[in-house]
Amino acid sequence: MTESLIWWSIAIYLLVAIGIAILSRQRPAKGGSESMSGYFLGNRQMNGFVSALSYSATTYSAFMMVGLAGLTYAGGVGA
Repeated sequence: MTESLIWWSIAIYLLVAIGIAILSRQRPAKGGSESMSGYFLGNRQMNGFVSALSYSATTYSAFMMVGLAGLTYAGGVGA
């Protein structure tokens, strides 16, 4: 890969990401939340499958994969 190809790839990625951010701020999704609590709680319309995916994404975060292993190594495994 040439250096210019890498820089062009980064520039295109940033433009697409900024474009998506601008579009998402201008047009709320159909059935979107009107308040901050509705946003964080999903308007209380999440089913069990989506809640399970959210829980597993939280559980298997970077801390669980890397940080907890280091913490266990430093402190030892408790009985």
